[in-house]
Amino acid sequence: MVASSSLRKLEVFLDTEMDAGDFKAFLGKVRRMVPSELSSLELFPNEFTPTSPKLSLADILKPMLSLRHIHELTCQFRTYPKDPSADDIAAFVAAWPELRFLWIIYDQDVPRDRQPIPFSTVVNLSQRCPNLEQLVLTSVDVSQAQIPSPLSSIPRMKQSRVRLVQLRDVIGESKADLLALALATDRLFPNLSIPSHIRCRPYRGEKDLWQRVIDSVACIQAARRICD
Repeated sequence: MVASSSLRKLEVFLDTEMDAGDFKAFLGKVRRMVPSELSSLELFPNEFTPTSPKLSLADILKPMLSLRHIHELTCQFRTYPKDPSADDIAAFVAAWPELRFLWIIYDQDVPRDRQPIPFSTVVNLSQRCPNLEQLVLTSVDVSQAQIPSPLSSIPRMKQSRVRLVQLRDVIGESKADLLALALATDRLFPNLSIPSHIRCRPYRGEKDLWQRVIDSVACIQAARRICD
């Protein structure tokens, strides 16, 4: 494999099971072949072997952190040796403050026993990455205890470019304050692409919490437009 100096986007698909340490070593070899101007990195590895070392996501991607111009990062793993954490995201924000797209998700069912990412990490991310446009995370703790109080302590990010936020398989739903979560989300991401209408008639099945948050944010934004 010979690197092209014009390469800007790299997608890595692996269809065989692999040791997490070997995958990190593989990324080290890839890093030596790609130009420092690479701006988009998408990783889709297969399952890791059960005997893999319990490496964090930031540790696995450590060889790539020297790429200083990453604007788009997608990690869609079938399994993670360790659950993606606030420390992982902090490492990515420090290495890539110009991130525009950040997706860290599971390619299959999310394990029941997992360590959540606190909502405060989302707050910090929104401030540290001013160019962010899309944020998709799995296993964020949205319980009331994780929402900064008072809400006025959350900066109102009027210049936010974020149009899409998806928090999948949230944790702490039974302890969540829907209104507080919606108000916090609106302060952080006031320019979200929101539904043009909300269906009031019953759905087949129940909406997940995050969809209800987005519906509430739509109402908040509509009220603000009327008042303005």
